[in-house]
Amino acid sequence: MMWSSICSVSLANTNGNTEYQPTALYVLHHMLNRFLTTLNFKHKALLFTLALLLPFCAVLILSLGILWQRTSSALEQRMAEAEKLVLRSVAHFQASAAIYSKIISENYLIRQAAHLNDVGSIKKNTQHLFDDLKTNHIIVYDENGVPLHQLTRHNPEQGEKRQALIGKALSGQVIVRTGNNSNQVLIESFRPIYHTNIDHLLVGCVCVGFHFNNDFARELKQICGIDNILVHNERIIASSLDSHAVQTIGPLSTNHDQSRTRLGIGGKQFDASAVMLEGEGLEAFRLYAAQDYSEIKGTLRQTSLIIFCAFMVISVMGAALALGIAKRMIQSAKTIVDHARDLSEKKFDRMIDVESQDEFAEVADAFNLMSQRLKESFIKIENQAADLSGTKTYLDNVIDSIPSLLIGVDRNGRIVILNHMARAYFDHVSVEEGMTSFESLLEGYGVPALNQIRSAIKSHQHTRIENLNIEIDQKQIFHNLTVFPVITPGQGDSMIRIDDVTEQFYLEAKLRQSQKMEAIGRLAGGIAHDFNNILSGIFGYAQLGAKHIEQPGRLKNHLLQITKGAQRATELVQQILTFSRRTEYQKHHLRIYLEIKETLKLLRSTIPTTIDIKTRLNSRSMVLADPTKIHQVVMNLCTNAYHAMRDTGGLLTVSLSEVEVTESRPVFKQQIPKGNYLLLTISDTGAGMDAKTLENAFEPYYTTRDSGQGTGLGLSIVQAIIDEHDGFLEVESEPGKGTIFSIYFPAAPEVQGRPAEEADEDPVYHGRGTIMVVDDESSIRDFLKELLEENGYTVAVFSNGGDAFGAFKDAPDTFDLIISDMTMPEIPGDELAQKVLALRPQMPIFLCTGFSERISETRAQDIGIRQYFQKPLDNQVLLASVYETLSPNWTRRDVTPR
Repeated sequence: MMWSSICSVSLANTNGNTEYQPTALYVLHHMLNRFLTTLNFKHKALLFTLALLLPFCAVLILSLGILWQRTSSALEQRMAEAEKLVLRSVAHFQASAAIYSKIISENYLIRQAAHLNDVGSIKKNTQHLFDDLKTNHIIVYDENGVPLHQLTRHNPEQGEKRQALIGKALSGQVIVRTGNNSNQVLIESFRPIYHTNIDHLLVGCVCVGFHFNNDFARELKQICGIDNILVHNERIIASSLDSHAVQTIGPLSTNHDQSRTRLGIGGKQFDASAVMLEGEGLEAFRLYAAQDYSEIKGTLRQTSLIIFCAFMVISVMGAALALGIAKRMIQSAKTIVDHARDLSEKKFDRMIDVESQDEFAEVADAFNLMSQRLKESFIKIENQAADLSGTKTYLDNVIDSIPSLLIGVDRNGRIVILNHMARAYFDHVSVEEGMTSFESLLEGYGVPALNQIRSAIKSHQHTRIENLNIEIDQKQIFHNLTVFPVITPGQGDSMIRIDDVTEQFYLEAKLRQSQKMEAIGRLAGGIAHDFNNILSGIFGYAQLGAKHIEQPGRLKNHLLQITKGAQRATELVQQILTFSRRTEYQKHHLRIYLEIKETLKLLRSTIPTTIDIKTRLNSRSMVLADPTKIHQVVMNLCTNAYHAMRDTGGLLTVSLSEVEVTESRPVFKQQIPKGNYLLLTISDTGAGMDAKTLENAFEPYYTTRDSGQGTGLGLSIVQAIIDEHDGFLEVESEPGKGTIFSIYFPAAPEVQGRPAEEADEDPVYHGRGTIMVVDDESSIRDFLKELLEENGYTVAVFSNGGDAFGAFKDAPDTFDLIISDMTMPEIPGDELAQKVLALRPQMPIFLCTGFSERISETRAQDIGIRQYFQKPLDNQVLLASVYETLSPNWTRRDVTPR
């Protein structure tokens, strides 16, 4: 009644009676009561304890927050002021360096001595300044940047950057800088020295500098009053403190610019603020303004500890009070809870005995009645469960006895049951019934089969798929799979049945194969007759071709007939295999500087930065040339230059100019006639060649590189290309001084556009790249090598898979494409491809085979082989595939007719 009067307001109505209207406090009280009724006794006791502790917790948080906020704000302000003071002090030393350099540069005696290179006078007039000014160094240079006299405490390291600064000073510039010199910080001023009588005549320059060491740091502290520490890569190199023993250098706190750091030095903890030094090469340096706030923070910690202890005492008192109030209620409820646990353990005979007459007695009677009814119901359920268990065991035994893999799934494809054979077969897959999809078990069957199974499950229809092929432990296994609906009311489950028919499949395949072989035996006479007819035509036209070698028109026709005969033989072989299977360059007017630039652009990404490339392409004139061949010449010569400088670095120079040969003269075993030429010069600063090496350099297969580093064909190919273009090659080389290749191309007159091309001839697929050819037949190796090299490729041939893989393993990045036979000694083509792809997964591989039972186009693609060819090879098809593989931006426009 009293609480109601407090939470309501009395109002007089029109009849003079008093009405009570609820206030906001009354509404809050009502809502709190409703909330408390939803909680159990333990939660109510806990809530009461929290209600007592909440005001104390709020006071504690508020007090500590204000204390830490004010303290942190004050420390932050002091650190910010320290940063500014240190920066002003560094600026003071920069200004001092500038003033000192000006004093020296304007000293009449020093100016006169610099003009006369009088070192003694310079020494005499700078020594006292050096002693008085406490600088690190004073260096006077002559007009050529050579030091005349230097006074140093820490000698600055001379380098290209420093020479550049001296050069700027000698050009009349005044430079004041803070920079990195051998992982040391120098504050320097460079100032020009002018002639005593001629104002604008520079006679030298002077450099005055301070070295940021311990003495400098203490001078800095005397100016700003702040300890300072210079750190380079987490190592102190200068400090104004007495001790340099660093215990920790790590983040203390993180603010918006992450500039605060804690440094442990000499047994003390310093708060430090990073002052960014502006200057060249100072990214790894940090200058810290350090302050010892340990006393302030110690006091703050002590205060926080006192507050925390007070809060803990109050919390314990509040918890004890709350638990005492809740204890009575919890004891009353515990009896009911214990009985509920007995019911969960099937102890139905235990009854609750309550002596009181309150609400707990009513609850106890209700629980006793419920126990009796639960006991009766449970007996019935146990009898029914026993019957169901026997039925389920019988059905499980029936399913497990079926000699097939059975997978039960719901309408969504989730597995609901597996029989014994299925569990044993798929024991390597983790299956969670009701969660795992059938696709995780059958993914080896492929997407089409999975789609067909999924469709049958969703439509609740019968489906059968025969001879599904799957590879297990490198063996081909064949399954028949059946999906049939399970008649379950309202559920739509299905059963997947899988039967292993591998033995049956192979027996049928052998039977079919034996029938085919029997048929081929019967056809052998006819096949031999057809082959003899084809071979007769090939031999006849070959002999006619030899006879008519001087008549190109008739010879071309004979060769065409030979090609047609070979194609007919190919078709005949293909028919037999299908039945029995078990499972030239072009020259045109060209501005070669464009090809040279393109080649150098490609080379730049492959040549290390230790080798500089310098170009002087001063001619835009034309020559009659094949662009691919020009590219090959430049590529080979520049590659040789790279190998000559690979270990030491150096300079690769490529120049193009126009020259006129006024008189015929000898050029490297040849006589060059007079005329106008484009001179292409490629030089290097590598090891060079002696006379004997130079004499043999252009011999085929001659190389000075290690095994696997080259074929020895580079220079011989270059010589052949130059001869094809009516050019001349000159070589100059000396051991230790490098090599110069000079190539003379006859200049061609300027033309408008390109000559017309015949559209009815085969395209030429000129490309670039290094190709490995592997075949145990020497004729095929030689044919492929010649074919590919004629189209711009570099070819390395191997007679067996073992040698080929050894070469690839030694230099996997050397080759751009591998063309391999299938059946070879040591390592077959498919195994070679697998070994190569294990080292370089994206390596393009072409596999060629006359006939093989162990490989097919599908298996080749599964291995990762890019192209699969059936011998004999069609030149144009092979070249087109090679070109498309090695030229990512390949289009039909890139193909040039013959």
